[in-house]
Amino acid sequence: MATKDDRSGGPKPVRPAPAPAEVLGRALNIAVAGFVFGFLGHWIGTKVGAPDVLAVIGAFIGASAGFYSLYAQVTGRTEQNRDSDSP
Repeated sequence: MATKDDRSGGPKPVRPAPAPAEVLGRALNIAVAGFVFGFLGHWIGTKVGAPDVLAVIGAFIGASAGFYSLYAQVTGRTEQNRDSDSP
């Protein structure tokens, strides 16, 4: 791994930049989840009688789930990490 000198004089590890495909995949995860849940909310809303309200709620839930997935990937909070940390 490449290192970069900081002001204290010691080498500091530099994290490599993520590949463009990885970044695009994470962004698409949020968009697709929002679209799918919004569509499902609209579909359920047409059956109930409130398509607009449930579409917005569904899109919000989907986008929130996609963002949480992105956050978990970026911070390294995956199932393998949580299982290995437990005693």
